[in-house]
Amino acid sequence: MTDLMPERYRVVHNQSMARYLETNRQSISWRSVDFVGLHRAGHEIPVSVSFSEFEDEGELRFVGTIRDIEERWVRERERQEWLEFFQRIYQLTTNRELTFEEKLDHLLAAGSEHLNLPYGFLTRIETTNGTEQGTQTITRAYGDHDASEVGTSCSLSESYCRQTIINDGFLTVPDAVASGWAEDPAYKRFDLGSYIGASVEVHDELYGTLCFASHTPCRDTFSETEESFVQLVAKWAGYEMERQRL
Repeated sequence: MTDLMPERYRVVHNQSMARYLETNRQSISWRSVDFVGLHRAGHEIPVSVSFSEFEDEGELRFVGTIRDIEERWVRERERQEWLEFFQRIYQLTTNRELTFEEKLDHLLAAGSEHLNLPYGFLTRIETTNGTEQGTQTITRAYGDHDASEVGTSCSLSESYCRQTIINDGFLTVPDAVASGWAEDPAYKRFDLGSYIGASVEVHDELYGTLCFASHTPCRDTFSETEESFVQLVAKWAGYEMERQRL
């Protein structure tokens, strides 16, 4: 058993087993114990171990079952990271000392970092004769993207955001080329390999979109939590602009 654990745990394990053999009392539950195991390749992995004992011809023997719980451990770590992130977002949005613009800039920066998408921006969309005809203008931006600097405008037909407002106000493109965007005017203009965006509404009217993106595809899909975050910030932005009558 000790061969399967890092050396720093072996002394404690041996002491615990010696104490059990002497007192017949378990210091921890043997039903399921989570700890760090040693992979045969030499790196450490999270594992769950359960123990049992039996007598064999008068000798006490122990049986252990080890399960790799790396997937569960990763999910739990991600859940904790998102919890801490949302707490950070709450503190930011409720900070009375910051203006709306300052809060939004911080949110774009925090979202870009946490989503691992280096560009974040808020757009103003003005439509004429339907949702694909009009103009998109960048009003706030995070990240160094030449085509997405504040004040930059383009035809709505050349933007990813035209599909966002058509697609019930939300769009995810984890891999633009794999999703068939390679010949789209938006891909040719902005060269964005990944995109996630949500519509921003003010007084139930379309104001624009809030989006995050990167040049290269960063993932196979966006998680429900990532999608919820983008939608939440877009709704918050719309509410704040309503409140301030912008």
